[in-house]
This record gives sequence, C-alpha cells and structure tokens, in this order.
Amino acid sequence: MVRKSTSTKPTTTRKRQPKKVEKKSFLKWIRNIVIYSFIMIVIGAATAKYQTKIYDFVTGDYKHVVERITNIGQTAKDFYTNPDLSKESESKDNTKPAPSSSSPVDNEIVKHQFYALGYNEGREQPNWVSYKLTADMILNKKVKRSNNFRADPSVKTGSAELADYRRSGYDRGHLCPAAAMAFNSTAMSESFYMSNMSPQKPELNRGAWKKLEGKVRGWAVKNKGIFVVTGPVFYLDRNHKEIGINKVDVPDAYYKVILDYTQPDIKTIGFILPNSKIDRPLSFYAVSVNDVEIITGLDFFAQLPDNTEERLENKADYNRWN
Repeated sequence: MVRKSTSTKPTTTRKRQPKKVEKKSFLKWIRNIVIYSFIMIVIGAATAKYQTKIYDFVTGDYKHVVERITNIGQTAKDFYTNPDLSKESESKDNTKPAPSSSSPVDNEIVKHQFYALGYNEGREQPNWVSYKLTADMILNKKVKRSNNFRADPSVKTGSAELADYRRSGYDRGHLCPAAAMAFNSTAMSESFYMSNMSPQKPELNRGAWKKLEGKVRGWAVKNKGIFVVTGPVFYLDRNHKEIGINKVDVPDAYYKVILDYTQPDIKTIGFILPNSKIDRPLSFYAVSVNDVEIITGLDFFAQLPDNTEERLENKADYNRWN
C-alpha cells in the first residue's frame, strides 16, 4: 500500500524585493537631494550677488553700472512753475520752452492735467513722472480708487496695455500714486493710464514702495507742498525681462526725488529702491538728489536758481523730513 503524502504546497509565495533595488532607490534619493541642494546654492549665490549689486546704488560707484536716460530739466520747469521758490528765481531765465512733441521716441513728453511724464517707447513705460502735491490735495479726499486701468491715448507711439501685465507675476506699479490723487475725479482717472505704470514685484509694490508713498503724502501735508519726480532704473549690463505682447521691460530699481519748495525750509531728498522685497528701513535707501541724477542722467528741479539747486541737491538728511 502506498501512502499518500499529507504535505500540501503553499498556495501563495511571498517574493522578497532584491536588496540591490532598495540600494538603488536609496542612492537615487541621495543623488536628487545633492542636485537640489546644488541648484539652491547656485540660485542663492546669484540672488545674493544681485542684491549686493543693487545696494551699490546707494553706496557704490553709480556711473559705471547704470543707464543714462534723457534730460527733463526744462520739462519740469515748464510744467511746474512756482514763483515762491526763491527771490533769486526772478532773475533766472524761465522762458525756455519745454521739449516739443518731436522729442526722441525714448522720451515722448506727455502732459496730463495733474502730472507729466516722459514716455520711453522702447521700454513701454515712463522714464520719469513729475507731479505736485499740496496739503489740501492730500487732506481733501473726495473720490474712491477707480481701478480704471487703460491705455493712454495721449502717447503718440502707443502706451503699454492692461493685457501686458496679465498673468505676468508683476503688479501694475503706479508712479504717480492713485492714493495721492483722491482729491479729484479727473486726477484719480488719469492716474490709471498705463503710461503711469511700471512692472513692480508685488513684494515691493505692496511693501516698501507703498510705505514710501505714504511717507511722501505725509511730507506734503507737513511741508504744505512738494514736487515729486519718480521713475524706473535699468542696469546697463543686464538683459531685462520683458512682459506682454508689447514687451514691457522689468526695471532693476526705482527712484523717487522730492523737493519741499516752501520757504524758509527748502530741502530735497532722493530714494532708490530695488525692485524686490525690502527688509531694511527706508532711511537706508535715502540718497542725495545729485546721486539720483548721476544714476539716471536726469536733471531734476531745474527751476531752482543754480546756486540753490547745487546746495540743496547735495544733501540727503532723512531725519530732517520726519
């Protein structure tokens, strides 16, 4: 008699993952971590170098790293004439005309009712925007923010358009701020022309730039009246990012210069802020108007007598304004 075996075969078998596969996966994970770390180090170093270079605006050699644009002295003088600046101004020639509409395409002069600008067609934004603020303009708020962004029909070469900024990651940064134009419906409306915009990183536009604009409004009230000129700055040795179908250039930084023209305490101050998040206090970015003129190639406040202009524009006393 043959006995049948009572042993039974297992119905399932458990396969073990080869150790080599586990080792390969671990090595792949390590490799990815190393590559990622290397990339972050390179990006971090590049960012740090760029930030250091921007800070050179305030403390370094301006002449060799910044683009010179065009002169706006006569335009500012023509657009804003203040007979109370100084008795010396009576003897100075204030009859020279502003640049005509035949000015070079990179500085087309556009005059709105409450501000003027020099439009740069190549960069699709202004080289400068000039406006006057008084205490009454700031204190008498009559209209709400309109948000009526639109192309500027006064720009003969055609301004940037709203679509240029859409999904770009950049804010439509006002150069003549809407918050300072709330005294009048026309002023508010004009402030939303796209010729008054420049691509600002949100962390600048909603941070330090907004804070500086608030400071300027406060200074207009404190000093009864001020002149302001503001605009973008571009480095010569950078290929600038462009946004939109009209190829709007993204600036490296922004300048703002302010003149308190009320006697007896006439004074000036300038600022240069990098187009990025700013953690330092505004006082760190305060510079003399002469420094901004060297950086931009512009001549600000030419309506002042020559000796007064030179004396005022060499100083940058932030504490004197506060």
